[in-house]
Amino acid sequence: MMAVLMVMLLAGPWDVFGVGSADSSLCFSSRGTHLAPWASAAGNPALVYNATGVGAAYSFSWNSLRLNGKDAGVLDYRGSDMGAAVSLAPKLHAGITLHLPDQFLFRFQAIPPYEPRYIMYDNFPHRLAADVALSWNFGRVALGFGASVFMDLSIPSLYMEVGVRGERYGDVALQAVVSPRVTPKAGILVEGPSIAGQRMRLGLYARGEMYSPVSLNVTAHVDVPGVVNGDTLLTLDFIDHYTPAMASVSLMIPFGPHVALFGSSWWEAWSRFKSNTPDVRLLLDLGVIPPLIPAENRDTKLRDTVSFAAGLKVSAGTWSVSLGYSLQPSITEGDSAVLVDSTRNSVGLGVSSGLMRFGRYDVKGGLSYRITWMGDSTIASTDPFTPAVEFGGNVQTLTFSSSVDF
Repeated sequence: MMAVLMVMLLAGPWDVFGVGSADSSLCFSSRGTHLAPWASAAGNPALVYNATGVGAAYSFSWNSLRLNGKDAGVLDYRGSDMGAAVSLAPKLHAGITLHLPDQFLFRFQAIPPYEPRYIMYDNFPHRLAADVALSWNFGRVALGFGASVFMDLSIPSLYMEVGVRGERYGDVALQAVVSPRVTPKAGILVEGPSIAGQRMRLGLYARGEMYSPVSLNVTAHVDVPGVVNGDTLLTLDFIDHYTPAMASVSLMIPFGPHVALFGSSWWEAWSRFKSNTPDVRLLLDLGVIPPLIPAENRDTKLRDTVSFAAGLKVSAGTWSVSLGYSLQPSITEGDSAVLVDSTRNSVGLGVSSGLMRFGRYDVKGGLSYRITWMGDSTIASTDPFTPAVEFGGNVQTLTFSSSVDF
């Protein structure tokens, strides 16, 4: 029996699928300088300044990712975002943005270490997410502080019996605990001169790394008369949904009252994550296997990346159209035939408009489409136990959003 397991772990849902239709269509190019008020806590926390409103969005994706000519089996992503921003004082604002996936509250999995998988799409979207922010306004400068929060989750012991044709041959009990985490972030927003009613904006913000410590305990009892009788105790301690520390610089340049150009670049410290194998303790007492099977620990080969994005927004009356493009380098080294990733190119298109009037307030709606593609590639592995991997495909995302600004 092999006692080596690996978990898929990387990033958070907003880091790849965006928050709301505007952010998705602009391919994250406006996350440091301009977001809808309800979504502002998920980006530069300084954006919460002078923002009041509520809103929600629903996103779903489908993919054609392949491994060695076959479907990679990556789960499609579906989930809802919701948030609000309120004024606490004349120069003090607060915001909160939440993400709730459709299928899971939190998904983790243990995978054999030599099995290839798409490291950026395999597991990370499927979890709860919550960001909170406070922002102070000092004239044309706003300072923001916030946090990404992951709540405590626990799965009480699940009990299952194993048998054949009414004969009971064993039972299994499982317990999982996900520890809470809080990661700080901070940002600044500086407004420049006004150009036909819009001000140039410069946004800077940074976020610490975040991960979810998970403990998984499995107890199994086997009793096959005349064959085997005994217990198996398995404990896994690992980290999941790793989101790297990052720093971002963004710029918004208006060209008149109805046109704005966005640009953004961000650095992510993927290399700080060193191990992709959990701490495994496996105790077998079946009378036919040694009582302890040691675990193997394999270091990852992740590298820091610098990504770029650009976007354009054109408005006419209550209507607006957004276009975006982003380039995100692979986070893996070139000879990794297990952790599959390559340069990701994304193109987005979005449209928004006023939907209806609710009392004194206008209800807005938005729709966006974004496609991220990875060109067909082959990685020749230097590991004799891991064959070469051919991969490629795309991920497409559709997002609907609605908001009310106060």
